[in-house]
Amino acid sequence: MSFRSVLQFSLGWDWQINDGADRYVVDHNALAMIDEIKDTDTDLHVVFHERRTLSAGGSQSYDLAGGIVDHFGNLRTLSTVKAIVVRNLSTALNAILEVGGGSNAFASWLGASGDVVTVNPSGLFLKYEPLVAYGVTAGTGDILTLSSDAVTQYDIAIVGLL
Repeated sequence: MSFRSVLQFSLGWDWQINDGADRYVVDHNALAMIDEIKDTDTDLHVVFHERRTLSAGGSQSYDLAGGIVDHFGNLRTLSTVKAIVVRNLSTALNAILEVGGGSNAFASWLGASGDVVTVNPSGLFLKYEPLVAYGVTAGTGDILTLSSDAVTQYDIAIVGLL
């Protein structure tokens, strides 16, 4: 059995120019492959993803040291995190998602345990560090918390090493 996982983003747009006589359309698409993980890598990668809805004033904590379930149903303990992707799917202006904070916070990527990153409605947050992956400290620095004052739906993806 083998597996392959690709973390990528795409950005594209069309420009239309009308000079009176002719109309030109210029398509531009930028695709960046951020990370390709194959079973030939020497490190064991874990890719976690879920879609969740927070209730107003709610929060969700992800225990990176023993509380992440991979796509095969195995409970995993991450030693480091290479990527975090959070997409706020809500469109209500008050549905602002905060990533970080909480107790026993996984904050090595933020600077301090009380720091948060805000993801506005329809926004995307991506943190990717392929060479300097952030360490997870079981019991004191392993909880990634997402919270919001409004009902907020989001996608989260975490790529880490065992």
